[in-house]
Amino acid sequence: MRKFVARTVIPATLAVLFMAIGAGSASANSIQALMTINGVTVIDETRTGSSISGRYSSTINNVTGSLELRAFRGGDVGAKATVAGGATSTAKAIARSFATYALKRPATGADVAGGQVVLSLLLSGEVSGNASLELRADTVLFTSEGEARAETSRTLVGQPGREQVAFDLALPLPANLGAAGAIRVDPTLLLTAVATITSSNGQAQSSTADAIDSGRVVGFRVLNATGVQVPGFTMSGDGKNVPELAAPPVGIAIAVEYYNATFSHYFITANADEISKLDAGIIVGWQRTGLAFNVYTKVIPGTVGVCRFFSASFAPKSSHFYAPRGLGCEAVLGSAIWQYEGDVFFTALPDGSGACPAGNVPVYRLYNNGQSGAPNHRFTISEAVQLDMIAEGYIAEGAGTGVGMCSPI
Repeated sequence: MRKFVARTVIPATLAVLFMAIGAGSASANSIQALMTINGVTVIDETRTGSSISGRYSSTINNVTGSLELRAFRGGDVGAKATVAGGATSTAKAIARSFATYALKRPATGADVAGGQVVLSLLLSGEVSGNASLELRADTVLFTSEGEARAETSRTLVGQPGREQVAFDLALPLPANLGAAGAIRVDPTLLLTAVATITSSNGQAQSSTADAIDSGRVVGFRVLNATGVQVPGFTMSGDGKNVPELAAPPVGIAIAVEYYNATFSHYFITANADEISKLDAGIIVGWQRTGLAFNVYTKVIPGTVGVCRFFSASFAPKSSHFYAPRGLGCEAVLGSAIWQYEGDVFFTALPDGSGACPAGNVPVYRLYNNGQSGAPNHRFTISEAVQLDMIAEGYIAEGAGTGVGMCSPI
């Protein structure tokens, strides 16, 4: 393992406080604190260990900054960077934590060859001013039949108040996976908090990126080759047990949201095969946003089919559109531009005011008004996301305040 070298340059007027808690034997965990003022590095400190923490603070040239970092055994990471004052400066906190988990099969055995191990991750934090938080997960899965690697990341920027984003990382299991044998999952989490102020006239500014104790693996699922969850697995290691997440109720699936930065388009799907290909990058260009909502997979009293349409008429971009029967589908059927792909899931309909039946929550439908050069819709159960998208020029569509369908709780 490469050895980290710590360097600290401390001007006479700088007060620095550092605390290392529980620094142990050599490990892959690390914390790094960086701070620059007017292009001059005043803090550059790195520590490694099993379970480590660090706190730094400084005041110099009318700038006050602080950094706090944690990288705990078992894979949890936390980082906070804050800076305030009247001079251009940047505070950056980087926490990296590695864990090794053994995935044990149910006592009755389970055929999951060709399936997936899905880790659920959480980033929770508060961002103000010119700051950002990023959680990156790089994970390796080991079996006697081979290994697989996957990585993904999520970023919070410009979020009002404390926000959290849950997202998944899928690792494929070998198609020739045996009925016995060890399965090991090694996730590495890298949490980066950056706070920046840029000042040309000395006017006081502040910036904070705060995600202490909020980057972690919060659960897992094991799916078979058909995308159905196989319960009864356990995952533990490094002094931590990762809970197995419950499968969605029978008749309910999860519609996962993706974003394509090249297209500036959002896309949802509840199709397990499609989700697998998107997560694996087989369908290129798409990344999970961390948002999702439930949908019905079969007709029950009070529900209708949701039509899915596709159009390649806006080359080089393409687009999908969803509309329930009775709330938009019929108007698009027969269109020369949109190709009908079928009724892909089911929903209850909102009433004229946008209210959904008991046991359901509104799914807001937002139209980009063609601002990316091609039509695109975003569907979300978050009222905060709806308001953000409207502020960006999207148009609310649907019943009442813009409810396009309903999601079972």
